[in-house]
Amino acid sequence: MTTVSTSQIIEYLHYFFTELLPSAYQDGRWTNEGLDRAVVWAEYCEKVAQSVDSKPEKLKKLERILRVIAEKSMHFLPFCTIYYVRRAKDVLLTLLLQNNLLDKTVHDHVKDLIIQKSGEQKLKELEEDVAKQLVIYKDLLSEIRKHCPELMHDIKVSLFFVCLSKQDLEQENCQHGVKQKLLSFLKEDSNFAKLIWFLISSNKCDDPEHSKVRLKKFIVKYLCEILAHSSDQNCQTLWQQLLKIPKDHLAKLCSSYREFLHTLLLELKLEGEALKPEYTDIGYTWKKDKNFHALGFDDIVHIYSAMIKEPQTGAVVRKKVSNWGAADGGIMWVDLQFKVKE
Repeated sequence: MTTVSTSQIIEYLHYFFTELLPSAYQDGRWTNEGLDRAVVWAEYCEKVAQSVDSKPEKLKKLERILRVIAEKSMHFLPFCTIYYVRRAKDVLLTLLLQNNLLDKTVHDHVKDLIIQKSGEQKLKELEEDVAKQLVIYKDLLSEIRKHCPELMHDIKVSLFFVCLSKQDLEQENCQHGVKQKLLSFLKEDSNFAKLIWFLISSNKCDDPEHSKVRLKKFIVKYLCEILAHSSDQNCQTLWQQLLKIPKDHLAKLCSSYREFLHTLLLELKLEGEALKPEYTDIGYTWKKDKNFHALGFDDIVHIYSAMIKEPQTGAVVRKKVSNWGAADGGIMWVDLQFKVKE
């Protein structure tokens, strides 16, 4: 085996466990050429394991590397051990055999690769393993569905986002399809809180081109598009859902996505400007136009108080609202700031 640096070994193993293996079982865009390259990569991982056999110190070092990788590996934490590095090719090809999203010609190529690399008996063994695993998965899901319906729902939600992250978001038709799936997903009220949790949860990968990171940015951009159409029913529904989530989560969403913060501020201003004072014997209250706007004064107070919870974004929001209050006709914003101080 050609000598390579420790940093290169970490890079190669990290790519195998965090990119190739997840794609092997949940990505339908594989090609025959891509499969060939992936098998070569797996064989390299096996050579890394072979190079530390009978060398206790190097073996311990490799195990430490794998533990570091495991901390960043969302889907394949159990696989990230020396045992599976030694069997990297079999693990990869087994997962590809289970991938029902593959084109038939690609799936057939997986079988050809197994025969070419390990013989027909190996293909038979792996197919039997896959069949046994499918039975185990079905039995497990049946038990979860029966005894833990909430967990089953969480599993479906997780798989929903995994599937969306595998879409080609550069393609216009895929973008439209993802938007429709999101609208359908959000028809169930409880799913909106799960969507927000997905958006504000930390990323296992800092790469801006990582599929999960791209999906989050796409979803935030779509939420901004919905908010920008104030007379649309989807916009009014989105406002109502934003009012229901914990303030801490809304604050985190604003601090994590500057585009969302700016859009929320702009639309909040428009909602606030639509409020009209209604005078009574004891003073006045702020009333909204129910036909075209979603928020009343108390709703705006709720959104504003959430937006200022995070120190950095809170300073931006306070400054904006103070400027609105100083402008002609800005008395509503002055009332808002006094209300939140109480």
